[in-house]
Amino acid sequence: MMAFGAVMYLRSQDTRASALTPSLVDRLLRTAAGGVEVRSPSKALSVTTEDASLFGYRREQIARMMARSSRDAMPGRLAITWRNLQVSDRGNVGNVDFDVTVQERVGNTDAVYVQAHITLELVKVRRSAWLGLRTYEEWLVRRAQSSSDLMLDD
Repeated sequence: MMAFGAVMYLRSQDTRASALTPSLVDRLLRTAAGGVEVRSPSKALSVTTEDASLFGYRREQIARMMARSSRDAMPGRLAITWRNLQVSDRGNVGNVDFDVTVQERVGNTDAVYVQAHITLELVKVRRSAWLGLRTYEEWLVRRAQSSSDLMLDD
């Protein structure tokens, strides 16, 4: 009987995602940028859905590209900054627009790799924890588009 009560208590602890706000989006972007900066595809993509379409590519393709570029890249620290963040919450779906710059300090020079306007579509996704006894919702990126081609061909 005690185990049943514990299960019912955990089920009552199911949490809904909070409203999509600029501060919540900023935290998501910081997580993704942190993954890119340390060249960790899994960390960068942890804020995306499994079926995400990112800049015209599937999530798995982006992960492979990131892993390959991490191996080929010179060691250094990328700096990713965003500005003009605009957020629209429409219930279970939200849109985010912002401008981004990706650069790196190389010697005495700032190398700017990307300057673009990004549009994200986020969705609420239900996750489970504690062997499925507890569920929670979180916002994840389902689609990302850019004003310029971020995956330039060699």
